[in-house]
Amino acid sequence: MGRSHFESAEDYVAWVENPRRVVYVEWRKVRHEKSRGLTSHSWLEVSLLDGRRLRLEIYADQGYTELHYDPANKSDSRFFDPQSTLYDDRAAESQDLARPLTAETLTREAKELARRRPYSL
Repeated sequence: MGRSHFESAEDYVAWVENPRRVVYVEWRKVRHEKSRGLTSHSWLEVSLLDGRRLRLEIYADQGYTELHYDPANKSDSRFFDPQSTLYDDRAAESQDLARPLTAETLTREAKELARRRPYSL
């Protein structure tokens, strides 16, 4: 039997009901003409239980960045890139992830990874 990520049934229920629970993750990419058709940038796009979304990126000049999208406030159109596509069909629902994630856990680990690993072209 697999190892449980929760100490109790109450912990599991709290995670299931957490509005900041990660429910879907996509690795997206975009190609620009100046890059001669090669993938010039990619990022993680994360959907949360409450309908909000996160876009996690690392840039050579800026380092780690996060964009937040709230469906109740659609004023920031920079979140969505209409030219982006899914990177090699890489997408996962919460049950496909190695362990349960919340937005806070994912962003904390992404920041740490970005700090430890140099940007690579």
